[in-house]
Amino acid sequence: MRKKRSGWVTAVFGGQFGDEGKGKIVDYLSQKADIVVRYNGGDNAGHSVSNQFGDFKISTMPTGTVSGVTGQVQVIGNGTVLNIISLTKELQYLEDKGIDLSNIRLYIDKASHLIMPWHIAHDKLEEERRKKHSNIVGTTQRGIGPAYADKYQRVGFRTGDLLNYEDFAWDFTKTYYYKAKLFRGLYETEYAAKGPNVELQELKAALDYLASKFGNLDNLICDTPPILWRAIDKGQNILLEGAQGALLDIDRGTYPYVTSSATGIAGASQGSGIPAADITERIMVVKAYMSRVGNGPFPTRASLYDEEKLREAGQEYGTVTGRPRNCGWFDAISFKYAAQLNKPTGIAVTRLDILDEFIIIGIREREEGIDHAYGWGLEKRVRGLRNWNLLPDRAKDLCNRIVGNYRLKYVSTGPSRDETIVAPKNRK
Repeated sequence: MRKKRSGWVTAVFGGQFGDEGKGKIVDYLSQKADIVVRYNGGDNAGHSVSNQFGDFKISTMPTGTVSGVTGQVQVIGNGTVLNIISLTKELQYLEDKGIDLSNIRLYIDKASHLIMPWHIAHDKLEEERRKKHSNIVGTTQRGIGPAYADKYQRVGFRTGDLLNYEDFAWDFTKTYYYKAKLFRGLYETEYAAKGPNVELQELKAALDYLASKFGNLDNLICDTPPILWRAIDKGQNILLEGAQGALLDIDRGTYPYVTSSATGIAGASQGSGIPAADITERIMVVKAYMSRVGNGPFPTRASLYDEEKLREAGQEYGTVTGRPRNCGWFDAISFKYAAQLNKPTGIAVTRLDILDEFIIIGIREREEGIDHAYGWGLEKRVRGLRNWNLLPDRAKDLCNRIVGNYRLKYVSTGPSRDETIVAPKNRK
């Protein structure tokens, strides 16, 4: 029987179409975490962080990498798909930003799957094919979907395969030529890549870089669940970091305009190896308005004028791709759906300060359409406020309308770590 522990396991996940500000909330909570785990997605999902150590855009490493907490462990979980070359580029970027990699304790789960060059090529070719039939999904073309597809077809490469590099290189070369033949048949085009030897040289260089920064690869690439189980038994605090949002979930999102992984609380357990019963808190992050990148239904899109105003005020451009996001008003209907799926113990409302620019805002609380008569025009600006009692009454009312019967735990009033309100339990 497990010992009684005093620590916590908190999962943070998005309740909308991604880009909800999860990076900000994870960074805030990481201050008290012993371990931060990224549990799904790949380098298609970017998290933005602004704290006393700088401004960062992260797409592969756990957000805790820039938390500034000494001795904190970072884990890339088995539910992710990993581009090794992107990982090394991100680590070099972090070094350039002043992060001392020698202080980072990183573990990569050996069961996480690798994004290969042919996955990226496949992603691009498939989007081109869809474009001809006017049903483009709008992926980031980072190879995420094809990597997960190979995983479930049981033909993928796992990160642990890199530890036996000679066998890996042989299988890589065979698969390279197989994929080239497949693409010729499917898309009537040549696989425009560098050749298996060049691709392998780049992968080997990335591995050598990781070894130079983190030492023995057998320690870096390992079975991570036992590390997490031991931490739970010791009463340590674990933060599980999700990518994308509930409405992009592969099963319960707006299929086929979804991502390729489980984005909610179920994915947190499956993608980390932590039993669901050990997850003590479930924080769902939502913006005070909505945005969506790529294609798919978006029922609360604002007018052209308000959409552009939201986009510019919130700098709603993809962290990874730079693509402009579709912008609109908060959708309480989809919120209830996401909350029912995930049963959050708390809600974090982010980007409330972006609405400072508006006199009238919208909110969708009825199936029939958007209520545009929600008066805003606050007597004072929300940006930078750090206490619930300092918020204007209309801002408090909006937060309460957003979360409904769920508990409001955090309100973000700006990008910086300290621009965060911890909401009182008995808020008014």
